[in-house]
Amino acid sequence: MTTFTTRIDRSTKMIDVIRHAEALHNPFVSAGKKTNDESLLKQGRSMLNPQLSERGLAQASELRAQLLNADVKYDLVITTPLARTIQTTQIALEGLAARFLLTPELCESAEPRLGGPQRGHSLEQTLQAYPFVREWDTSYVREWSSERGPANWVRGEKIQLESSGSGFHHPLPAEVQPESASPAQQKRSPLTRRRSLTFQSHPIRNRPSGALQSQTEVHSVCAQERLASAIAWLVGLDADRVAVVGHSGVLDRITGTPLSNCQRLRYEFKAPAK
Repeated sequence: MTTFTTRIDRSTKMIDVIRHAEALHNPFVSAGKKTNDESLLKQGRSMLNPQLSERGLAQASELRAQLLNADVKYDLVITTPLARTIQTTQIALEGLAARFLLTPELCESAEPRLGGPQRGHSLEQTLQAYPFVREWDTSYVREWSSERGPANWVRGEKIQLESSGSGFHHPLPAEVQPESASPAQQKRSPLTRRRSLTFQSHPIRNRPSGALQSQTEVHSVCAQERLASAIAWLVGLDADRVAVVGHSGVLDRITGTPLSNCQRLRYEFKAPAK
């Protein structure tokens, strides 16, 4: 098992970020948001850990062809424990990277209102469903706290889902929280009493001015601290050619660019100021 060290003198790193290919929930959620149709949103958000759609499978295959044509190779590919990112990574990048690593640190927030797509399965269930992941580094998935760090892949509360089970997710938020969140919801995070912001996210382009500022400070502090830590880790990794296969809720927030399914973007990550 590989343990990745960090370079203390590195402050920036160019990384290819790739949003996962279209998953089964995406058409419902996209159409629901566009038409303000709550039934479509509910249908999409009731899917626990959705896999890629037929269109998504084709998108991942097309990305692979593009990478092969451009002779792109990576030292390290990082992805999340969710089905749609695992499938995208395997289809598009198998054989194109020296190492693969699984981590929940770049997963989206698992708010109950967002339902099942932000939740996955246990590591054991994931390995059973995708045996090839046994060849990847899964040591960064922690279902309980250890000397390596606090748990970052925990079973969530029960919510209404098509599939049985409540799903696993990262315990801290990655995006800002709506002002409508109750005080009880805001108190759930262990970081609610922290005041200093360690990472200022990029304002997402093509979104209403002040949209991020209208969210509650408490949730934003938690999200910023979590992403700041993840970004610092990415920048410091002892690997030169790195790709991250992730989710729009995190990648859009970091890069300031709304990514479409299976879009690849080369982005300069900068370590947060200490």
